[in-house]
Amino acid sequence: MNKPLSKKMAAYTWYIYPIVAAVLGLIIAFMFSAFHQPSRHQVLSLFVSASLKDDSFTKTIKNHYEEEDLREFRVNASLPNSSGFTRKLNLYLTDSDFLLLDETPVNKYKDYSPTYFVPLDGTLKDLYAPANATYFAHGEHDYGIRMEDDCWLRDYFLLEDKTYYLFLSTSSKNLGALYDEKNEPYDNALTAIKLLLEGA
Repeated sequence: MNKPLSKKMAAYTWYIYPIVAAVLGLIIAFMFSAFHQPSRHQVLSLFVSASLKDDSFTKTIKNHYEEEDLREFRVNASLPNSSGFTRKLNLYLTDSDFLLLDETPVNKYKDYSPTYFVPLDGTLKDLYAPANATYFAHGEHDYGIRMEDDCWLRDYFLLEDKTYYLFLSTSSKNLGALYDEKNEPYDNALTAIKLLLEGA
């Protein structure tokens, strides 16, 4: 190989090497980040029909779980009278674990309750619901659990003067055996119900 020619080429193409190094660094960082993303079973997602004031409560709930069991608690909120509310609600009806909704959207979607909301049978109520809970009933089933006026979550949202219900979404992958018998160990959505409604 001709050394003078190599030096001459390096003098004219030196800027390529840092660019290649930077691109390779970004690719490695992206792949590392993608590889270490939490699985769907390690994330809980809550949608609320209100305005969010503070999401620090998510850390409080996460502290009740081992890190390998729950790595992230996401909260999304939208006011029912905002222009994008219906679009967001339609998205989170099929992509969340919980929905905390006031009476207006609940009544609008009540005929679709079996499609979007998990029915709460006696066993679920006994194991996971707060004692003396009040439920949103439609047809022959109860679907949502009423959030009491003194519920700790009220401090984190700008809630209207309405009745709110917490629903389990049928799209959740954290419903234990309710989702699938092989899914039995992944029940974070069930165990988080009391934390959300009674305090963590």
